[in-house]
Amino acid sequence: MTEELHYILGEEERILKAGDIIHIPRNTKHRGLAINGEAILFTVKSQSGNTGHLDEDYNQLGDTEEREATFPGT
Repeated sequence: MTEELHYILGEEERILKAGDIIHIPRNTKHRGLAINGEAILFTVKSQSGNTGHLDEDYNQLGDTEEREATFPGT
């Protein structure tokens, strides 16, 4: 990862920097936004259901807009 990433993982917020590693448990709310430039991430993910599609576990939250408003620069 380059630069910094403001990350929400569950109820916790943190700033991630190059070399940081995070684990996102299944069904945990999470979101990231680059700070002061672009962030490049390497993500490893496994399928969650029966279809084999990696986006099968994507569910937008009802409070997404409210959470987005907490990000710096938005």
